[in-house]
Amino acid sequence: MTPNPLIGVVFHWLGGLASGSFYVPFRAVRKWSWETYWLVGGVFSWIIVPWVLGSTISTDLLGVLHQTQWDTIGWVYFFGVLWGFGGLTFGLTMRYLGMSLGMAMVLGYCAAFGTLIPPIYHGQFFSHVLPTHSGQVIVLGIAICMAGIAFAGKAGMSKEKEMSAEQKTAVIREFNLKKGVIVATFSGVMSACFSFGLDAGAPIKALALQHGTSTLWQGLPVLVVLLAGGFTTNFVWCLILNIKNHTGYQYFSSEIRNRHPERGEERMIENIPPREMYARLKGGEADILVSGSRTQFVALKAKVPWLDINQERHVAYAGYDGMVTLVRELHRALTNPVWEAVRRPAPWEAAAE
Repeated sequence: MTPNPLIGVVFHWLGGLASGSFYVPFRAVRKWSWETYWLVGGVFSWIIVPWVLGSTISTDLLGVLHQTQWDTIGWVYFFGVLWGFGGLTFGLTMRYLGMSLGMAMVLGYCAAFGTLIPPIYHGQFFSHVLPTHSGQVIVLGIAICMAGIAFAGKAGMSKEKEMSAEQKTAVIREFNLKKGVIVATFSGVMSACFSFGLDAGAPIKALALQHGTSTLWQGLPVLVVLLAGGFTTNFVWCLILNIKNHTGYQYFSSEIRNRHPERGEERMIENIPPREMYARLKGGEADILVSGSRTQFVALKAKVPWLDINQERHVAYAGYDGMVTLVRELHRALTNPVWEAVRRPAPWEAAAE
C-alpha cells in the first residue's frame, strides 16, 4: 500500500471528531442513570459496531479469529481490559484536576507511552526509530509532550500554593493536585494499553491479510478482540453501580423510580392562612410544616412534624454546611417516632370503638 499522508490526516481527523463528539447524545438522556446509558452505549460502541464493520469490511472475520493462537487473543484482550481501566479513571482525573490540566496530563502520558513502549519492547527504537527522519520527528513531538506535562504540573503546583482552599473548591470542587497527578498517570498509562493491544495483535493482522483483507482494514479483527476487553472492564463497573444504586430496572423501563421531582413538580405550599394551613395538614396534603414559632401549634394540632426556622433557632442553616444541617433536621423531624404515637387513638378512644 502506497503511503498517503493526506488520507492519514483525514482519517485521523474523522477519528478525533468521533472521539470528541460521542458524548453529545448522552446529554439528551434524562431518564437513565450514568451507568445505564454508559453500558448501553458501550454495547453498541465496543461490541456491535466492531463486529459489524469487521464482518462486512474485512474478509472471513471468524476464520481469522479461529486461526489465531489463544495466547495472542489473550494478550490483545488483556490490554483491552487495561485500556478500559484508563477510560474509567479518566473521569476521576477531570474531577481532581479539571479539564485543562487533567486532559493535558492524561493525553500526554498516553501519547508518550503508547508511541515509545512498543518499539522499545521489540528492540527497534535505536535501530528503526531514532536513525530515521520520521522517527526523530516523533521523538521530538513526544519530548514536547512530556515537557508540556512538566510545565502543566508546575503550573498546577503554583496554582495550588497561590489559591486558598475556598478558591480551589470554587474553581474545581474536589481539586486535589496529588490525587489528580496519581490518577492522571494511571489513566494515561492504562489508556496507552490500547496501543500495546494493537501491537500484540500483529499476528491477527497478518492472518487478515492472508484471508484477503486490504491493508487499510487489516486492523479491524484486532479491534474486535481489543474492544471486547475494554467492554469487559466497563461492563463489570457499570454492573456494580447498577447493583449499588438499584438502577438495573432502567434497562427495561422508561420511568425512573424514586426520582427527585422537578421544581415545578414540588409539593411545596407557601403563604397560606392558618385555617387553610391546618386543613391541608390534617388532610394529608403535606408531610411537614417548616416555619417560625408562630405557626408551630397548627402543626401540633394537626399531628404533623414541624421544623423551626425562626431566627431564634438553635442550629444554623447558612452555606453548604447549613443545607446539610437542614436536610438532617428535616429527616429527624419526619422520622421521629413520636408522630406515629400521637396519631394512634388514645386508649379510651380505642376502648370506645
